[in-house]
Amino acid sequence: MRRLLSKAFPVAGCAAIAYWAHSRGSAIFDGSLVSNCVRASYAGLFTFLMEYASRYLHSHLWHCKYLWWIHGTHHHQYPKIGSSPTYAHDNAYVSPALEFNDAFGMLFATIATYLFLIGSEPPSTFAKDCSTGIGIGVTIYGFSYFLGHDIVGHERCGKRIARSVRRAWPYLDECAKVHVQCHHKMKKEDDHDDPYGPPYGFWLGPYEMKCLKENGQHYVPMPSLAKSLMWMALGFYALALMLNL
Repeated sequence: MRRLLSKAFPVAGCAAIAYWAHSRGSAIFDGSLVSNCVRASYAGLFTFLMEYASRYLHSHLWHCKYLWWIHGTHHHQYPKIGSSPTYAHDNAYVSPALEFNDAFGMLFATIATYLFLIGSEPPSTFAKDCSTGIGIGVTIYGFSYFLGHDIVGHERCGKRIARSVRRAWPYLDECAKVHVQCHHKMKKEDDHDDPYGPPYGFWLGPYEMKCLKENGQHYVPMPSLAKSLMWMALGFYALALMLNL
């Protein structure tokens, strides 16, 4: 029953996404040329930025003492509320079909859905186009992360499907291996506070490990250009919301 439930959850999620894309997906780009350009630009930018956002959240929030009791279920344990990740923990090994950690994925899905809803209300405005674009970016990244991290890395739909995707996408296979072999393996002797350590990102995992090996960087910063584009895009979005543009 546990194994069936573990497979049913991600399959149901994929089915829901496929149904929405079939029934409502075409409405995303029903606007004018300018609206579609704004939506596409924000979608592409935030698809890229979400890897850095999720990496930051993973490192600084999911592994902090306030949220480790939730994220720790993904590391096969039920930590006490308020505890931090430690090497010498006395938590029993668990492998639940549904983890408390899945709540984070549902949180981002809820945010993306809300952005789609407010962005689809007529008439079209710049703020609504930005909302739609950000929602698309969060959704695209979330689906790619779900495919690479959950279906391939942790084989939540079974080994056969994971092997098929690995063969079709070598870089995804590399990211999944780095994630499981490096981040999910605790380090006893490490000057870093977190015994799990990098990589905290998924798609940047191989690059993070390369930087760690070459210059000892535990956390690779976002490129300056990407950071500038992010703040500029968020600034335009905030201004449009305030002025109701």
